[in-house]
Parts: sequence; C-alpha cells; structure tokens
Amino acid sequence: MSAFEKLSLHEATPILDAASPRLHGALPPAHATTLLARTLPFLPGWRQVDLSGDVGGTTVRRSFLYRAGEVVPEDGQAQTLYALRPAITQETILPYARFFFAWARGPHGRFHLVEGPEDLAWVSDMLTAVRREVAAILRPLTLLGRGPGDTFLLTGCFVLARSLFLARVAVGPDGVVNLSEETVMLQNLPVRDEALGEWG
Repeated sequence: MSAFEKLSLHEATPILDAASPRLHGALPPAHATTLLARTLPFLPGWRQVDLSGDVGGTTVRRSFLYRAGEVVPEDGQAQTLYALRPAITQETILPYARFFFAWARGPHGRFHLVEGPEDLAWVSDMLTAVRREVAAILRPLTLLGRGPGDTFLLTGCFVLARSLFLARVAVGPDGVVNLSEETVMLQNLPVRDEALGEWG
C-alpha cells in the first residue's frame, strides 16, 4: 500500500465536511485538524484517512474510508469492509489481509497480525530476551497458494489474549476472511492486549 500523505487544508476541507456528520463525537475545526490519507490497491477510488486534532485539550483521532463524498467510518465490522466489494487479486491479497486484520474486531477484540516484535505493545522496553524469543519464531504473512473456489490461502502469526499463535487464513474472492488450524506458539506474553481491555 502507498504511504500516508498529509493533506493540505484545501484538500482536507471537503473531506471534513463530508465526514463530520458520519463520525461520532466532537471534532476539531478544519484549521486545527491533520488529515493523513493513502490509497488502497484493493479498494479502487477509496482512500484511508486518519484524522487527528485537539478538542478542549484532548487529542481526537478518527479513521475512515473516503471516496468522492462518501464516508465509511472504521467500525471494526468485517461486514462493512465486505460490502465495499474489495478487489482480491494476486497483487492485492497481502495488503488486503493486513488491512483486514487492522480493521476487523471480533467479540473478544482484534486478532492482531504480528510480523515483527515491533508490532507488539510491550509492557516494558526491558524485555530483550523475550523479544528475541518472539523474533526467532515469528513468520511473516505469507501467501501459500490457491484453494477451492478461487480462495487465497495464507499463513500468519497473531496475538489474542496475550497468546501468540500461527494460523491459516483463507480469503475468498469476495474478500471474506476465515481463520483455521490455529497453533499456539507462546502464551502469557508481556504485552498490552485489546482482548483484555488494555490496548485498542
């Protein structure tokens, strides 16, 4: 995926005008708001937008998708993403899967995709030995090939409830994602975890 780029006030204003009615909570005025945006290869015409700014001394952050006046707030629901009909191809499958796991949240939180020790929210910086242990067993998100029904098959490492596990990921041509064959690799990791209400 492309890198985030900061939008000028001229570019940001119409996006903010369209997004304000769709986003919950108070938002900073346009002149005090920073918008970062990037294109998504699996959602042609759409951009992912990250908003940040100050409201009454509190930093406000929101993330949403934007296309020509249309706004889709990041709500953590997989169905929201599926409804946008992502374009799943050999070239877009890996960025789509990474985006999906950053977006989607289940009843117990997010399956946090981990490709390097830096992807984890460690409770302390003084955990060199544990970091090395994790780094030694981590595997990057990898495309294995194709399965029945033109499904893409991948494998990757995830953290949920402080457990690191390896899983197989199946992504259908409609973008629907399923995990299976989970194998626990490490437990009780010293990380902050969304599933335990510690990290969102």
